[in-house]
Amino acid sequence: MWDASSGTELFKLAGHTIAINALAFSFDGKTVISAAANAVQSWDVETGRRQRELDPREARAIFNALTFSPNGKLRATAAGREIKLWDVLTDQEIVTLPRANLSESDNSPIIALAWTSDGHRLRAGLRDGSIVELRDE
Repeated sequence: MWDASSGTELFKLAGHTIAINALAFSFDGKTVISAAANAVQSWDVETGRRQRELDPREARAIFNALTFSPNGKLRATAAGREIKLWDVLTDQEIVTLPRANLSESDNSPIIALAWTSDGHRLRAGLRDGSIVELRDE
């Protein structure tokens, strides 16, 4: 973690033993989460202390993308073409989102996730360059 204005390294967020696939800051800037094939971890940005670790084998997935919801209550993860929503406080899976908006003929995996600022839509970027929007109607 670096101080953006000075470029000074503040501390290292050690914990992953293999390459990180995805990284996201909470909207309030207090937490950062990262995903590798062997774990999802979260840290307190102020102190650098690890807060949690979610083992993807429990979720039966290798996460390629993740993001926090704007209100900070949910975390969205993508593995292959599957998106799951998790409770941030308990690390419990809430729902696996339907694939209705993802073309069955295309096997391009999801590589990016982003919430709209109002938290009502989640966008998924696929490796083929397409973007899919999921809405909470």
